[in-house]
Order: sequence, then C-alpha cells, then structure tokens
Amino acid sequence: MTGWRTSVALIMQDRFIGDIGDFEKYGLLRALTGVHPQKAPKLSLGVVWYMVPDANIDFLKTPERFRECDSPLFDELHRLVDSNQRTIAAIEQTTIWPSDTKFFGESAVRRVPSKPDDPWLDAAVEKVGKCELVFLDPDNGLENRSNDECSRLHCSYKDVRRFWDEDASLVIYQHQRQRKSQAGQMAAIADVLKEVVGTPTRPWYLHFKQRALFVIPSPTHHDTLKARFRRFTKDWCSRAKLGNGPAAE
Repeated sequence: MTGWRTSVALIMQDRFIGDIGDFEKYGLLRALTGVHPQKAPKLSLGVVWYMVPDANIDFLKTPERFRECDSPLFDELHRLVDSNQRTIAAIEQTTIWPSDTKFFGESAVRRVPSKPDDPWLDAAVEKVGKCELVFLDPDNGLENRSNDECSRLHCSYKDVRRFWDEDASLVIYQHQRQRKSQAGQMAAIADVLKEVVGTPTRPWYLHFKQRALFVIPSPTHHDTLKARFRRFTKDWCSRAKLGNGPAAE
C-alpha cells in the first residue's frame, strides 16, 4: 500500500477559508490520508481549487468544543484567521496537508460544466486524475439531478464519473438545500451517486450542520479508508453524525 497518491478537488472562495466547514472537511481529509492521527501508509495529497470570485468562524472562539477533534488543524486555522490570511494561497502554505500535496489552481470562472467540451475538467483530470483520493468541494454541492444543467457553483455528476473512471476514491461535499430535511436529501443523493459510479452499495457519508461529506472508496483503497473512516467517526462523534458507513455494510 505504500506510495499512494491522494488528490483532492475543491471549489473554493477565499472568504470561506478557515470557517467551520473547512475544519470539518480538512479534518476528514487528514484522517483519510493518515496525517492525523498519524497512520501508515501516509498518502500524498493533490488539491484542485475550483477558483471563483469571492463565514462562519465563531467556532474558533470555543476551542473547548472543537479543538480536541484535531488540535493541529484547529490551531492552524485559528492562526490564519487571526493574522487576516483567509486566502487559498495562505491555506496552501500551511502544514495541515501531507508534505507532498499538489495543487491545481486554474480558474473555474468561465467553466460551463454542462457543455460536453470541458477543458477545465480535462486539465484537472490530467493533473490529479491518477491520484488515489479526489475531494470535490463545490460551493453548492452536486447538481440537483444527474440530468440537470449544471452551473460552475455545482459539481456535476460528469465530474464524479470522470474521476471515478480514473480509479480514484472520492470525497464529495454537499450543502443542505433549503426546505428539505438533511437525512432525506442526503439519502437521495447517496442513491444517485451509487448509480453514477455503479457501486453495489451506497457511499459512506457523514452529517454535519447544514452539510454532509460523502466518501466513495474504490475497491483498491476500500480497506484502508474503511478503517480511517471508522476512526474519524469515533474521534469526531460530537461533530459528525453517521448517515451511512462501512459498519452498516
């Protein structure tokens, strides 16, 4: 298992850097790559920023509630916010990532995901497609349905399938839509993702306040990610509620 490369794809705006969503997302990535808690094999990380033009940071005022989940991550985000460095450039330079993390920062402003020809996605796949773990972090989550026209603020199911076809395991951010229950909404999305990637079971996913994170392990990475996902749900039990996980398989 040594020599794994992990890539993460993010749709990101500077003004959200260091907020509670970052703490939760980066915490899961650090757990899955073996950074915190430290676990072999260490997985290298690649980050694709879906850059668009320009939050909730109150959690940093209550370290007694949050810091124990991942104290190095909490402290680093606190430092960025206190020093007014809430930018993608600054977060890339922190120590929260595996030491050989790679970043893809081509602007997604002019991207039209619904078009068959998608040079931005082609470049992203070229950069990180052969890495083992890809994190998709769109502003508004996945498109509403797999046959909807998709905006640049969403991750298309085409994106999901493209990276899955590269044999990558996937982590996907989803924001809760208004006027819909989180449990029902995320369960429905899990069913669509299951169909899109063609797995026999639903992806694993965790509920946070107004958001969820989906994990789709490829067969190659299944056992390692299963152990780390279970450890994360135990360590972050006060912050994350299990929607579906390997324990239910």
